[in-house]
Amino acid sequence: MKIALDIGHIGKRNRPDDHGASHNGYVEADLVLDYVIAARRHLENAGHLVFLMAHDNYNKRHDFCTDMAMDLHMQCHLNSPDGRYSLLMIRDDACDDTIALTEIMSHKFKQWMGNTISKVDVRKLKGDDRGYSCLAPDRPSLVLEPLFLKNDNHLKFLIREDGIILLGKAIAESVNEWSQVIG
Repeated sequence: MKIALDIGHIGKRNRPDDHGASHNGYVEADLVLDYVIAARRHLENAGHLVFLMAHDNYNKRHDFCTDMAMDLHMQCHLNSPDGRYSLLMIRDDACDDTIALTEIMSHKFKQWMGNTISKVDVRKLKGDDRGYSCLAPDRPSLVLEPLFLKNDNHLKFLIREDGIILLGKAIAESVNEWSQVIG
């Protein structure tokens, strides 16, 4: 399976100094890169071909996924405020495979992040919502915001090496299980 892991707040030409949220000296873009690299390692070990995306604007990233015929696109972020849950965002007209992946990912996030999160919230966005035009209705595509940067428990989880590894495993196991379900 060809998977695009889109690293939020990195590589945008129109706002090169936008590195996302920050809290207690930690920056979203750096922490996202850490968990994306962990997920990539686990996905590649399972035989997937993984592309890390950190270039240009979100529309160009959408075009890249289309041109490269990606089987899955995940735009990776952290949330900024002090929430206690994980957030997955999909288009309101998302394909059935995207919905199936969010159901599996919800279960895996709860399993791997335990008491760190209270629940997993799946939100449906309009396709033209600000910043999410990279989401596709015709192929599996979602935005991950697994933790909140300004929640001190979430931040502690993110800065622990084993926390990053667990988050990477949760993402990879979700994709692996989902790819078996969709055949």
